[in-house]
Amino acid sequence: MARRLMSDSEILGQIPEARHRAHLTHPTAMKVRFDRPARRLHVTLTNGTTLVVPIDLISSLRHVADTDLAAVKVGIAGVGLRWDDLDE
Repeated sequence: MARRLMSDSEILGQIPEARHRAHLTHPTAMKVRFDRPARRLHVTLTNGTTLVVPIDLISSLRHVADTDLAAVKVGIAGVGLRWDDLDE
């Protein structure tokens, strides 16, 4: 039996539901902020969980200036964090 080819609009129409299902079973980072006084990262996941990570636990970031750490962003698809100026 031949498979029917889907149109681009049909494929694009399925993406929101697929993302929703993926977020329920495999949470990804949705939001991140750097807490300067405590030198910690607060990462909010798509399932509502917030992770708090002390910078001192990340050896490559331990000696980075607070102003540079504050430029943290959620990476592509929420699977990582990035600092563009630091190449991290």
